[in-house]
Amino acid sequence: MKKYVITVCIIIIIIILILIGYYVYKNINMNTNPETIKAKATEEIKQLDSSIITMLNHFNNISYTNYQVTESKIPSPNSEKGKSTSGSSSAQESNENGEQSEGGEESQSGQSGNESNTSESETMTISTVEATGVLTNKNKEINWDTLKQETELMYSTWPITLIDLTSLNVNGEQLLQYTNILDRTVQSLEDENKTEAMKNLANLYSLLNQYTEQYSNDNNLNKILKIKSYILNAYALIEEDNWNEMKQNIINAKNEYNTLLNNAKNTNDIGSINKGYIILNELEKNINNQNKDAFYVNYKNIMQELETVM
Repeated sequence: MKKYVITVCIIIIIIILILIGYYVYKNINMNTNPETIKAKATEEIKQLDSSIITMLNHFNNISYTNYQVTESKIPSPNSEKGKSTSGSSSAQESNENGEQSEGGEESQSGQSGNESNTSESETMTISTVEATGVLTNKNKEINWDTLKQETELMYSTWPITLIDLTSLNVNGEQLLQYTNILDRTVQSLEDENKTEAMKNLANLYSLLNQYTEQYSNDNNLNKILKIKSYILNAYALIEEDNWNEMKQNIINAKNEYNTLLNNAKNTNDIGSINKGYIILNELEKNINNQNKDAFYVNYKNIMQELETVM
């Protein structure tokens, strides 16, 4: 009987080990599957896309929302009235009695405690709707600390992305450019140099398309990343009033956009892409007229539109 129990236990252990081995093998195989790594790398690239664009938008306080709700606390009108009445009553009682008794002091102390406990109820919260339009916010102060924090996050996430892109045989020299440009970005943020920081971030973004083209067959993704890169270059150059180079970047974006439009199959995508092409033409017109404000507005519109087709 004892032998039988031991045999059963050994068989159960062997079965458990086989199941664990199969589970480990399955996960290793899944994690090394080229298609799985490609999908993971693409999500990481999209995250970098979002982070870099958010940072670039931050320099001119550009938001994709038209309004934001803020809350603030103000003194309650009723509490101020109550304090005034209470103070007047206490003064009158003190004058009538000439001096306060020990019990009166305890009463006053208790009242003071109650006032402290109800201090929160003596305020009221009001909500304010604020416009977040491009033209109303562009002159707001830049929050450099926020930009520095975002850059630190990009440093921390890059090693994982680097491993995935390396396993997909992306060019090593191009991968090294990422940290080199990121280092320059950090320096320009430390110097609070808006022009250089924007140019560095635009250069950093231009690497994303170079990476995806080496492993991804998603032509739509590759095209949109390249179009965005041209637009971001133009956006960064506006700080230097470099209108000629800005125009060339928008022309390049339009040429890539024509290919995107010709390859569009989904009806909804065609509508969005057509709208985007119209906005690109407006951007070119803004550059010809050297109209910065109109350029910022149309830049926001085209970047929003591209989000819907990416």
